[in-house]
Amino acid sequence: MNKYQRLEAKHSQDKYIVTGIVVALVIIGGLMVWLSTFAPQSKRPVTDPTATTTLPIATSTVPVGTTTAGKPLSADKITGLAKFLAAQGIKMYGAAWCTHCADQKAAFGEAFKLITYVECPENTKICLAAGVEGYPTWRKPNGDKIEGFTPLDKLATWAGYKY
Repeated sequence: MNKYQRLEAKHSQDKYIVTGIVVALVIIGGLMVWLSTFAPQSKRPVTDPTATTTLPIATSTVPVGTTTAGKPLSADKITGLAKFLAAQGIKMYGAAWCTHCADQKAAFGEAFKLITYVECPENTKICLAAGVEGYPTWRKPNGDKIEGFTPLDKLATWAGYKY
């Protein structure tokens, strides 16, 4: 292979490298356009801090008194637990649109009105200061917390309540 042929081969390789880079950039650009068009709304950043979004209030089909074993607690035990949680300063942090929060509220039934509840979308600073990372979150004054829907018997054990 003479000098001319080697230069020709090197130039050919360089063309393939440049072409590969251009194709990769076009694909990345197309992907970014596609993501900005079709990405779920919840993943998009809020550009207007004064904008408000009305989310539907979640509903639940969880039976009142739901426990781990599936055997419901009596109304007296549920009310006793709710009063104990409030007396201990244990709070539930949640959101109206959260289905797990709706399930947690439904498990207490009418006794939920006795629970100290913080609506996080309306009290963002309070929830962030309490270390809330998901809904629902139950938090003791000492900082211990339990996250997600919690059957009432498990919540009672965690809180130290004895029926």
